[in-house]
Order: sequence, then C-alpha cells, then structure tokens
Amino acid sequence: MGFKPTTAQYKERLYTIYSMLLDSYDRFTILEYARKTWGEVGTSTVDNYIKRANEYIEQDYKEKRFQKLRRSIAKRYKLKTRAIKKGDFNLAHEIQKDIDKLEGLYPSEKHHVTGKMTLSDFLRNENFIPKDSTLETD
Repeated sequence: MGFKPTTAQYKERLYTIYSMLLDSYDRFTILEYARKTWGEVGTSTVDNYIKRANEYIEQDYKEKRFQKLRRSIAKRYKLKTRAIKKGDFNLAHEIQKDIDKLEGLYPSEKHHVTGKMTLSDFLRNENFIPKDSTLETD
C-alpha cells in the first residue's frame, strides 16, 4: 500500500493539477509531473485528482458567471436610473428590455416550423424548410 498524503499535501496537489488544467496541460503531462514530483503515485490516483480539479473548475466557472451576470444587471439598473433622471425614456425602455433579456424573461429564440407544404408552395419558396425542421436565430 502506498503513501497517503496529508490533507495539506492533498490540497497542494489538487491546486497544482487545477492550475495545470487551466494552463491546458494534457493528462499524460500531468501524470508524468505527478510521478516525478510525488514519487510512486498511481494513475487512478492522479485521474481522481484531475476529476476533482475539473469539478472545482466547473464550480468556479458557474460562480463567476453568476457573479458577472448579477454585476451586469446591477450596472444596467444604474444606467436606467440615469437615463430616467435625464428624461431619456426611450433609452430607459431599451435598457429595461436588455435587463429583462438577461433575467430570462423573454422566450427562447428558437423557432419550430412544422406543417405541410404543397408542391406549388415549394416551387414559389426558395427557402424551403422541411416538415419538423428547427430554425435557430442568432
């Protein structure tokens, strides 16, 4: 049975692999680094470190994305207040629409097209869309 790292060593190793993943190191390079630096460490152990580090990266991304979204919405509320104070109600309305979109108050922009098209419709329409096709707008 191999050497079990202390909690401090475990955290240090996890942070090292976390950083290596963010620096785009591949699995093979991380395995080699681990063997050279930490001695006899199994592949499955390093894979577990990589898995855990990836979970932290995903969690950090979600938290940072949520913080950015909240900050962005707060900035827009402030801009809307300024626009109202200046009497620019059209701008305030546009800012509110942007806030609503960021908060997910508008429906999805995907459009589903279904139905039958006759041959004459097809011949008149250069942009023929088959039945049950899904269009996505940019």
